[in-house]
Amino acid sequence: MNIVWGTAFYSWILVDKRVQDLEGQEKRDVALSIYQRGAGGYDRYGLNQKYLDKYYKKRDMILALFEK
Repeated sequence: MNIVWGTAFYSWILVDKRVQDLEGQEKRDVALSIYQRGAGGYDRYGLNQKYLDKYYKKRDMILALFEK
């Protein structure tokens, strides 16, 4: 059930006014920061660079597995 809720929540974020006019990595960074901090946390503190660094490190490791 958590994957269903997380996916639904992320899809709602992607149509949020904060990310609507953004594209590419900028859109992903804002959406992930809202997902991790919540809308109020993002509004107060902006991007969560520490979380994004962890996300991209793990993402790169997974992508490397498929490049072989």
